[in-house]
Parts: sequence; structure tokens; C-alpha cells
Amino acid sequence: MKRIIKICAVFAAAAVLGLGTASCKHGHGGGGGGGGGVYSPGGGDAPVYVPSGGGDGGLSGDVHYDPNHFSSAATTDYTTDPNPTTLEQAVLNEMNFARAHPQLYVTQRLEPLKNGSNIHVDWSTTGTFLTTLQECINEMNAMSPIPELQWGGRLKMSAMEWVTIQGAGTGLEDHGHDRNTWDRMSKYCSYNAAGENLAYGYPTAEDIVIGLLVDDGVANRGHRYNILDYAPKGKDHAGQYTHAGVAYGTHASLYNCMCAINYANGYSEPPLPTP
Repeated sequence: MKRIIKICAVFAAAAVLGLGTASCKHGHGGGGGGGGGVYSPGGGDAPVYVPSGGGDGGLSGDVHYDPNHFSSAATTDYTTDPNPTTLEQAVLNEMNFARAHPQLYVTQRLEPLKNGSNIHVDWSTTGTFLTTLQECINEMNAMSPIPELQWGGRLKMSAMEWVTIQGAGTGLEDHGHDRNTWDRMSKYCSYNAAGENLAYGYPTAEDIVIGLLVDDGVANRGHRYNILDYAPKGKDHAGQYTHAGVAYGTHASLYNCMCAINYANGYSEPPLPTP
């Protein structure tokens, strides 16, 4: 069964979206570092991962959204708990492990995938997966550590809005970003630059982050560079994100679960409207 990751990567006016993964990055600035995390593997069983086999096109700088499916003020829920669940905190910790200790992450998480062995997922060793995996390993071995992400409660609220809308299985769209992604995030927080990653069908934090980092089938590796802030490619924005919020929930039609991750720098939490 195919597991899907969607990345929406947008910086300034650029955005990328690939089939199976969705990353989005949007820029309006730079930022500092974050706090430490505890790196411990999650538990539970996971389904077999099958590479997506390719992108859906549209990787040149335009984010693809379903024109009929978008968030609005009517869907806003300012009562959403901004605190992380155990799994959501584990996703943040796992990303911080990759950012702050990239070479150790390679040794502990990525190298074992070469022979198909991993704690949770029987990752495929066919098709393009091994080539993409080795590319990720090479980039992370060559990169310098970057600051860890702090938890952003308002980013979690924004991410949870989309999990709630899309996870309900409206039939308008089974996966992908809403076309008002940045308006949705702006309802909850202020930022200079922001990004969003979406993943579907992964039940553990390790599986979510490994899938996004390897990013098999997504030509521009947008999910990977949202997490690592373009550090492997030596781009200008390494370490730009300072905060992230993770929302995890059920999905009515697509592998039962989904995870949305919102990133930001220049992050602040203005007063919310009074209900």
C-alpha cells in the first residue's frame, strides 16, 4: 500500500508540490534556534512503504491546490489545544534529531533502511528508493548541524484546522493543501516565512519524518528541505525556521491517518479574537 507525503514548500513566491508528498514554503525573514529534544523511537506497527514512483508535475514553483477545497473563517477553531500530544511532540523531537545531529541520524535511522530493516516500517528496497535514500544520506553527512525547532502552539492550531477539514473525508479532496494555506496560518499567528508538510498513512513519528526526509518520488525534495531548511544544498536559508507545530489525526479515506506540520520564522502569537 502506498503511503503519501505531501509537502508544500514556498519561500518568497515559490512553492512545490509532489504526488505522495506535499511541502509548502512561503516567505514574507530569518530567525534563531530552538530548544533540545529527547530522541527515542516510537512504538507500534506500521504498514509496508511503497515508493510513490513519481511526482504529479507542477514542481517549477506553483503550489497546486484543489480549487474547490479551502479553509475559511467558518472553519476556524480558536479553542484547539495548542499543546502537543505525545505523538506530535515525538514528531518535533524526530525532526530536531535530524537537524541537530544529522550524521547520527544517518547512522541510527537511514543506514539501516538499505537492507530493508527498520524499527517500524519494512521500507521498500526496490525502484528508486535506494538511490533517493543514498542521496539523502550523502546530503545529511555533508551538512552542519542547524538549530532545533521550538514548539509553536499556534502553528499546531493552524495545522489541526487542516487535519480536521481534510480528515473528515468531504470528497472534495483526499490529500493536498488548501489554496488559502497562508491565510489559514495567519489567522493563528504572525510570521516572516512559513512552510507546511503533509504526510498520510504513517502511524509513528519516526516513519513520518523518515518518509519526509527521504522524499522518494518528489523531484525537488521539497519535504526534505522544509525540515532541513535547505542546508544540504548550501542555500541561503539554512536554519531559517525557528518554530514548528504538528497536528496528527484521523483521515476518513486515505490510510486512516494524516499529519500536518507548519513551520515559521519571525513567529509571534498575537491576541486571538474573543469567541
